[in-house]
Amino acid sequence: MTKLSTTELAKNLNVSVNLLLSVLLNKEFIYKEDKRYILTPKGEKYGGELISQQKLGVFIVWPPDFDPYKTSKNQSPVLINTTAVGKHFKVSSQRMNLIFAEIGWTEKAIKGWNLTSLGEKAGGLQFEHFSGGTYVLWPEEIIKNKTLIQVLSGKDAEDTNSGTEDLDKMINYFRTKFPASLRTRDGHMVRSKAEVIIDNALYDYGLAHAYERKL
Repeated sequence: MTKLSTTELAKNLNVSVNLLLSVLLNKEFIYKEDKRYILTPKGEKYGGELISQQKLGVFIVWPPDFDPYKTSKNQSPVLINTTAVGKHFKVSSQRMNLIFAEIGWTEKAIKGWNLTSLGEKAGGLQFEHFSGGTYVLWPEEIIKNKTLIQVLSGKDAEDTNSGTEDLDKMINYFRTKFPASLRTRDGHMVRSKAEVIIDNALYDYGLAHAYERKL
């Protein structure tokens, strides 16, 4: 049986190499040491093997039928990246990153995004690229998260039980009379040119911001 490199296995599973490495790390099939991936005893148990080639050096290979997503289901959730979350909600990965920052789950790092304590409670996991940049992966169930769905649908958690019906009517009247028809660089729809300038400035400075979001 010819075993596959991690890159070849990722292609077989139809996932990115970075995502597969994250799953292998999270499920403890491998671990990272000095920018190198090391096979664990658990990885060996599932058929992982270290081989050495003159051109490629030492690397890990796996059985062609190995699927880390189908092992130890009760140990770790299936993880997806921001692009996959955005694809589900039909928004770009860039916009999705900004939404995660707006609701306080992530914050901009020098290279990439860092997980916050709120993001950790939502199930996010922090990872690091070979280049040193950081990124966050999310459990597949994140697409069912009520807060995220409410934000993406433009609804607030308190809208249905706020007890301020008159105020809500006034706000809805204002929003109907003065629709948000101007688009900013990060995709927000606002009501005036002044708001466009402010929103674009916040975006240019990398500051997390939201438009007409209840606190």
